[in-house]
Amino acid sequence: MLAAAWRRSVIVTVTANSALDRLLFVPRFVLGRRILAERAITTMGGKGTNVSVLLRTLGAETKALGFAAGLAGAEMLRLLAQAHVPFDFVQAEGETRVNTVIVDQMSQSQSTIIAETMHITDEQEDVLQRKVREALATAKVLCVSGSLPRGASPNCYSLMIESARDLGVTTILDTSGPALRDSLSAKPTYIKPNWPELEELVGRTLGSLDHVVDAVRSVLEMGPEWVVASLGDQGIVAAHGDEVYRIPPLQIPVVSTSGGGDGVVAGIALGRDRGIPDEAGLRLGAAVASSVVMSPGTAQCNPEDVAELFRQVKVERLE
Repeated sequence: MLAAAWRRSVIVTVTANSALDRLLFVPRFVLGRRILAERAITTMGGKGTNVSVLLRTLGAETKALGFAAGLAGAEMLRLLAQAHVPFDFVQAEGETRVNTVIVDQMSQSQSTIIAETMHITDEQEDVLQRKVREALATAKVLCVSGSLPRGASPNCYSLMIESARDLGVTTILDTSGPALRDSLSAKPTYIKPNWPELEELVGRTLGSLDHVVDAVRSVLEMGPEWVVASLGDQGIVAAHGDEVYRIPPLQIPVVSTSGGGDGVVAGIALGRDRGIPDEAGLRLGAAVASSVVMSPGTAQCNPEDVAELFRQVKVERLE
């Protein structure tokens, strides 16, 4: 199915708040101690760029758009070029943010420290909107991911989604907080909240999977066609129309949970681009996410693993 010969087009990604991830793998993280990292990796950390790198690894055509700033931004673009991802970023003010991710290998947990100074002007935002409209001319799917940088207008993402919808382009929105809530009226095709983001969206604690199911149903009424909630070790719950689906998690060795949600987005985007059925697209999203969390970086997957994991993923329809 991954090698199906449908006509390919470009999957466009937008990373408004670009980032570098510096992953430090430590035996055990203890506050106030000097700790020797066993391994250190620097990768791109922005959600949209992660999606583009994963898509490229899986053989899809993609183009990455967004904002970049300073030396960190230059390094991020160098890594994109190294991954053979075509890009067209708008230069912004300050510095692209740097996320230091500390992976505690004993507890299988991680902590993230964010250094963020990038900010954009109205003129720079207008340039990005124009670049998005131009890229949509050859696109089947637009993935809009991550937070908005300082200076961005609240309707930045909704304008992109409306431009895509006018052209019949599938949109996948993966953001949180006001950027998510303010974009729902633009009716994105998919939104992909995680558990805390879903709680924030509905304004209540979701203490069980039954509560999550109720929440994704209620969020459908806010505008999106699909709500795909990525729930970490609880799998995925998705809703569309009158249907609710659950994908139980696979039993796999987890190296780092960073980037798993981006894997879900990449898989769904690839499924839409190749024209596979919706349920198969959900399975592909789960398979890519599983391959990502089995890898040390935030945008690494193995196509052979994805194909095998795809065969293992099951979709359950819930009553």
